[in-house]
Amino acid sequence: RLVVGVDDLRGTDVVFSASMALDRVPADRRSLGRVLWRFPLMTMRVSWGIYRQALALRRKGVAFHPHPDRPAGRDA
Repeated sequence: RLVVGVDDLRGTDVVFSASMALDRVPADRRSLGRVLWRFPLMTMRVSWGIYRQALALRRKGVAFHPHPDRPAGRDA
């Protein structure tokens, strides 16, 4: 379990306070599938944003640099 809290203080006054509590779960096939099932629109939104950004960079003419560990000539 992880609990994180943040307080924004101005002098002795608390202006803003936020906290979050997380429980650790294994990143196995079942738990990842459950996240995709519970939040399908968020998954599609993130994927769409990645591809939209890649298209914008390609339109600007930004050079593509493959990963250094990948052999040259392989794009996929």
